[in-house]
Amino acid sequence: GNISVKPDVAYVTIGAQTKKMSSAAASKENAKIMDAMLKALKTEGIEDNEVETSQFSITPQHNYDNSGKAIFDGYQVTNLVTIKIKNIDKTSAILDKAVTAGANHVSGVSFEIEDRGKVYEDALDLAVKDARLKAEVMMKAAGVTQELKPYKVAEASYSALPVYEKSYARVMSEPEMSTQLMPGALKVTAQVEVTFTWTP
Repeated sequence: GNISVKPDVAYVTIGAQTKKMSSAAASKENAKIMDAMLKALKTEGIEDNEVETSQFSITPQHNYDNSGKAIFDGYQVTNLVTIKIKNIDKTSAILDKAVTAGANHVSGVSFEIEDRGKVYEDALDLAVKDARLKAEVMMKAAGVTQELKPYKVAEASYSALPVYEKSYARVMSEPEMSTQLMPGALKVTAQVEVTFTWTP
């Protein structure tokens, strides 16, 4: 059974990427940006328990000269958090608010269903009803008129893929532009194997 539903929660992975000649300087600048970004998120109603660190790294950077020799070029600090947005209609505004506060790295936006269990139960119900309907059509064509009774019902497979947005880009020279995000429908699929019997 297939059910298409509108996503009711968004997940955005966003943060800061900074580069300085010393790791301390890069970390300090990064922390400043992250602090401003997190404060901005709170003004949009994002709670602490809706923010989770997804990546933190300090990586030395190198350039290479014509001979292939590595030349040290400072440290890059990356700090990304994944935020949960319950009001998906505010996703674009929250994303823009974070970028305005200094965030310069967005690695993903996805729209999902928070209560997948209920939706999946509906898909299972639809799958079983569909199986019975098809069995009745085939048996009728074969000349079987007796009532079919389910003998064995088993779950075959399940899928519910999140809706992902393409990479986010912001033209910093045009701050009046707002991000346009359009979550599509999420398709939940449940498949069952049903064996029917009948009394001759």
